[in-house]
Amino acid sequence: MFVKINSEAELERFAANAAPGSVCEYHNGDLARDRAHVDDKGESHGSVKLNRLAHAALRYAKLGVLHLVQRREGEGSYAYLAVRSA
Repeated sequence: MFVKINSEAELERFAANAAPGSVCEYHNGDLARDRAHVDDKGESHGSVKLNRLAHAALRYAKLGVLHLVQRREGEGSYAYLAVRSA
């Protein structure tokens, strides 16, 4: 199973219900840059939704529920994947 996740709630459902080995993509791009986007005036424009989603993915990884991996898609672009552990 492969799904694209767009919210913390969707990731929570995936972590709770997906079969072991199932994969979801929770971001595509450069996660660190996209989370910390700062404009020329030094103001942060990182997405609160993206930050919550990234924190949730890390929390599930620390609990051993998900394995987090990256797949390079191109120059400076990655698919951020979460694999449901057994």
